[in-house]
Amino acid sequence: SLHDIVVLRIFLFPVSSHNSSYFDPSTNPNPKFGSWSEIKGPITTHFEEWLERSGYGADDFAQRFFHEFGSFGGKTNDYQKIKRTPIIFFHGNEDGALAVPGNYTSGSSSQIEYFMSVGYTPAELYVTTWGDRDSSKSMTNDHSCAMMQRLRRFLLAVLDYTQSRRANIISHSMGVTIARKIVKGGRIYEDEGEGCDLGEPLTDQIGAFIGLTGANLGMCACQGLSTVDKTCSPNNGFWPGDECGQNVFKCFSSHLKMPCKQENYSRLLWEMNHDGISEGQEVFSFWSVDDDLILNRAISWGEPTSFIPGSRPFVFQKMTHMETKENTTIQQHELLKPYETYLRIVRDEPILETQQQSPLILGIFTVLLIVILLLTAKLAYDKFSVGYRKLDYTEF
Repeated sequence: SLHDIVVLRIFLFPVSSHNSSYFDPSTNPNPKFGSWSEIKGPITTHFEEWLERSGYGADDFAQRFFHEFGSFGGKTNDYQKIKRTPIIFFHGNEDGALAVPGNYTSGSSSQIEYFMSVGYTPAELYVTTWGDRDSSKSMTNDHSCAMMQRLRRFLLAVLDYTQSRRANIISHSMGVTIARKIVKGGRIYEDEGEGCDLGEPLTDQIGAFIGLTGANLGMCACQGLSTVDKTCSPNNGFWPGDECGQNVFKCFSSHLKMPCKQENYSRLLWEMNHDGISEGQEVFSFWSVDDDLILNRAISWGEPTSFIPGSRPFVFQKMTHMETKENTTIQQHELLKPYETYLRIVRDEPILETQQQSPLILGIFTVLLIVILLLTAKLAYDKFSVGYRKLDYTEF
């Protein structure tokens, strides 16, 4: 019933509010849930200054509101070498870049810690916080144009800054559908306003795309709430549809008495699942049948909502929503290995091409000059010889 859905919503999205001081360990030394990340941000000064010079200053990718937990990544200086394809992380709803106390706020800390342990550097690992990390507002977050355009700029900025031909993406929860749309591009329809167009697909610039516990068919917790919460928007949210064939409010049913194929759900999700545009060279889906947030074996209308169409699936047991992200770092790394080699962008710059061709041109010019000088010398010698002989004949 609708009453049960509302109760479930309150259970899944507890209400608590945080201000900036909450994210400062010195003012909140003994958190009730979770712990502070041992990995510290924000993005490096070198990256931040480059962003400012390159026109990204207004995007605030550093996210200093969250102190050292709002972002991560970047080189320390111009001379630092990048040796691996950069990884960009996209976190979920209520979460952020790095771990802070909370039920669903572990960020990308465990992943970054693992990748650094196998040789990655901050110059090859990037994440920025896209939400306010406030659970009391979690149901107001949808795939808004402002947020999606900003995060697409973040992806493009990392590619440009690292001069990498491609990036690898690891996304979690709501970050899965965020990252999918950023790569796919195209139009977003909002509940209010005309929406926006993100642009052309970026598939060729993505190596491996990993989606961890996403909700690609919507969330059953959103049935009946399409007009109540923005997160459950039928346009750009996680509305799973309230009916499927003759089944009404049965999204959570693992075995529908009247089987159906759900086609009437969030427009954003439906279009991504049917557009035929890949999220990368290879795509992988992770989920747990014991997910404590998606629930019901991660099923929506009888289908696995965490499965990305066309992807290679990995299904786990006895892992929570966050553990599926935190405890599978080794598997994540293995899947990235074929795309780990850093490939630098080679730009078409006429000046550089001229410089590369100049030794050959100079060599040709030198040979021609020598030939001309030799011919000139020979002509002068021949003329002198003829004149000398004529002079001798006159005298005798």
